[in-house]
Amino acid sequence: MKKLYKTLELNFEKHQNKIGGEKIIVEIDESKLGKVRYNKGHRVDGVWIFGMVERTIARKIVLVKVYNRKKETLEEFAFKYINWGSIIHSDCWKTYNNFKNIFAEHLKVNHSQHLVCLITKTHANTIEGNWYRVKNQIENTHRKKKFITPYLIRYMLRRNFKDDIFKEVIKMFLIKN
Repeated sequence: MKKLYKTLELNFEKHQNKIGGEKIIVEIDESKLGKVRYNKGHRVDGVWIFGMVERTIARKIVLVKVYNRKKETLEEFAFKYINWGSIIHSDCWKTYNNFKNIFAEHLKVNHSQHLVCLITKTHANTIEGNWYRVKNQIENTHRKKKFITPYLIRYMLRRNFKDDIFKEVIKMFLIKN
């Protein structure tokens, strides 16, 4: 089973298409998946996930494990997985400030004031709503760097290829290295 997951992990990145596009809104956010020690609620150990979801009927999503939340790291993944013409919606975290120079447009919502910007109607509720579902499918004991990627791939496959997951998985295994 480990070999199966490793092959899927290696080929998934090659198979993953960019999301968004001309005038399509893509929401971005990051979240930490961690395990709770002694049921106290204090998070220890864990892994950061960078999430991107397009606000279309398809609601295509990309979730990637990141080793840090530095500007360069998140910009690299956003550039890799989001089409340039997209309109980015995010919170006001300073790491996202340069996204206005990378994508067609970047709008922010200040979560300390509102969940939806009253003027521009900007929000990141779609990606925020996915974090609960992502975390809910992963056992606390598997919320570690070495276990997380297969769960993320499974979530993305179920979300992005609802109609024919099996066909997409077969395509991934047929990709030549």
